[in-house]
Amino acid sequence: MKNNIDFIGIGAQKAGTTWIYKCLSEHPEIYMPLEKELHFFGKNKKNLSLREYLSKFKNNKVTGEISTSYLTSSKALEDIYKYFPKAKIIVSLRNPIDRTISNYNHLQSKNKIGNKSLIEAIEKFPDLVEQSLYNKYLKNYLDKFEQILVINYQDITNNPQKVVTDLYNFLGVNPNFKPNSLLKKFNSSKERASSFFPLVNKTHIRILNTPFVGKFLLKLLQILGFKRSEEHTSELQSPDHLVCRL
Repeated sequence: MKNNIDFIGIGAQKAGTTWIYKCLSEHPEIYMPLEKELHFFGKNKKNLSLREYLSKFKNNKVTGEISTSYLTSSKALEDIYKYFPKAKIIVSLRNPIDRTISNYNHLQSKNKIGNKSLIEAIEKFPDLVEQSLYNKYLKNYLDKFEQILVINYQDITNNPQKVVTDLYNFLGVNPNFKPNSLLKKFNSSKERASSFFPLVNKTHIRILNTPFVGKFLLKLLQILGFKRSEEHTSELQSPDHLVCRL
């Protein structure tokens, strides 16, 4: 039984994690569980013991998993660091507005929000916006872990080969392997595209202040008629709570 995990993908939701999972799973030097999201850390949704969790991995390969619930869970962060402080962290980020709308479209397609408009859905499920406030949570991972690879969703679309090569290099496996899923799209739908999200695809990154992104998201929500408390409004305006940038 494996007694250590080499890497953990923490999200974000609707930011290409299924594609990443497929490309990693296909590499002959990497082993990932058949089930993409184990959600072991944090709420431990499947009530697995640590031994049961580790039994899902193989000893003779580079091993890891991806669960999008980890990014915004402080408990997941604590658990990952407690058990695997040397684990490499992988996170994929997407234009926060596109991610929020994609998440809404996904919930709607699964009939989880009925006929609610975007505004009604955000009011009922504030996580639709909260999941897009990347830096609010990612900076905590940056404080704990030494090796973090940040992938830009736009790069997955525009240059998937480079993203895969960076992924394989980061994990120390053969970077020349070409996965069958390289050019495939998963969980895709017709969604609006945006190009203003800054590029973030370096292993080591630092946090910079760019208030434009926070204000842009706030302005969009205001145009759509979304009203929040002053506390949440100031949070949306704060660039430190929104994105992680190169």
